[in-house]
Amino acid sequence: MKSLRATAAFIGIVPVMLCLQGAQAAPVFHTTVALSTKDAGMKEMPLGDLMADAIRVSSHADIALIAAYSFQSGSADIPSGTVTEAELNRSLASPSDTITVIKITGKRLDEALTHAFMLYPLSYKAFLQISGLNVKVKSDSASGVQSIRLTLNGKPIQPAQTYTVAMPQTLANGALGYYMYWDKDDITSSLSTSLSTALDNYMSSHSTITSGDNRIAVQS
Repeated sequence: MKSLRATAAFIGIVPVMLCLQGAQAAPVFHTTVALSTKDAGMKEMPLGDLMADAIRVSSHADIALIAAYSFQSGSADIPSGTVTEAELNRSLASPSDTITVIKITGKRLDEALTHAFMLYPLSYKAFLQISGLNVKVKSDSASGVQSIRLTLNGKPIQPAQTYTVAMPQTLANGALGYYMYWDKDDITSSLSTSLSTALDNYMSSHSTITSGDNRIAVQS
């Protein structure tokens, strides 16, 4: 009788184990800060850092850029705590947009970042979230942005040097006025990797999301 009861108990446990395994199919990550897209057009944000990092790592480029345009506007905030891949992907306006790598000079990169700050401190769809790059901006309320200084790995961006820059295909195609700084002749590779896939791959080895690391610093 004991053997029968033990067998019955084991049979009862199996479905529960299968359910638990199914529940674990969707990865769950942790964020130490609340996540939102509402400020994507005016300042550095944790989601912007995360997505730019995912693009750069996926493409192996020197730098990655993603415009505020690529994030959902008015999306609900994600509180600190647990977060799923699905929630992160919902923050993107076009998760299926693929990644493109271009090669441009430091001079044009500087001009593109100046364009990103054109309406600062107002929100602007062309504002760029960045990875691999640090930007120091000098600004005042009367005349807006006065100067921009770019550094890569602690060294100033050189005007004549060329850099590989990864970004969503839409941005590489010149959207939001960026056609003034690069064009199709600057494209070195068009990846099949979507923004969603790049983000999922990145999160597989970065399970915790933290606050931004001051890649964009504005001085008045």
